[in-house]
Amino acid sequence: MAHIGPAIVFPLGVPGNVRGVLTVGRRHGAAPFPPAQVGVVAAFATQAGVALELAASRAEAERLSLFEDRDRIARDLHDLVIQRLYATGMSLEGTMPMITRPEVRSRVSGAVDAMDDTIKDIRATIFALQARDQADREPDLRAGIVTLVEEMTPLLGFAPSLRLGSGLRTQVAGDAMNEALAALREALSNAARHAGASQVDVTVDVDDAGVLSVQVTDDGTGLPTADGGRRSGLRNLAARAEKLGGELRLGPAQDNKTRPGTKLEWHVPLG
Repeated sequence: MAHIGPAIVFPLGVPGNVRGVLTVGRRHGAAPFPPAQVGVVAAFATQAGVALELAASRAEAERLSLFEDRDRIARDLHDLVIQRLYATGMSLEGTMPMITRPEVRSRVSGAVDAMDDTIKDIRATIFALQARDQADREPDLRAGIVTLVEEMTPLLGFAPSLRLGSGLRTQVAGDAMNEALAALREALSNAARHAGASQVDVTVDVDDAGVLSVQVTDDGTGLPTADGGRRSGLRNLAARAEKLGGELRLGPAQDNKTRPGTKLEWHVPLG
């Protein structure tokens, strides 16, 4: 490179969106570049920058398309496959009292256990699909939710129904993500320890107005009255929402007075 003398640097792209630079030099003692050659090189650099921008946009579009396919597959696995397996397992368990032969009872029980293992494997697959590129990205709320639900399943004694809305494609990070996960953990813990529920449904989404919502519905004993521990947990949930300018809403899940269940909605605005 020692024989290269003065050089001109041309931006690859247009002002405000430069993808790199093109350097054109001349030998020591050579005549300066004529204006016509400078114009040709400048035009080439601009076109090269446009080509780089198009290539980057195409690669990003393909990447987003791949992620959308993964999200669709994960939703289908959860909403269709897991729910059908879960319903079939519940149906088989309901027939157990009607079985009189021990060997048949044993076979049905084994089939239910196998279905539970299959559901766990599918949930692991869903987690792998939703936790994409975590090594190169900020912590992901979707992956954190799936991990938390898996962690709380043994405490509940069953797997909650989980629905992650399309609005979660919006990146949720920082305090909002941490507080949402803490609120979900508290809500599931309350359902497990105090509600006596046999079913819990979890829905997390971000609406068009940019409000992050965590909804937990159970079929348990309903809203607490004198349970100090649960009341304390609910105060913590309300405080976490208020800290971010949001709110906690509580109400019965259904009109059944014997076991009305609880519907908990935790909302915070993003940004």
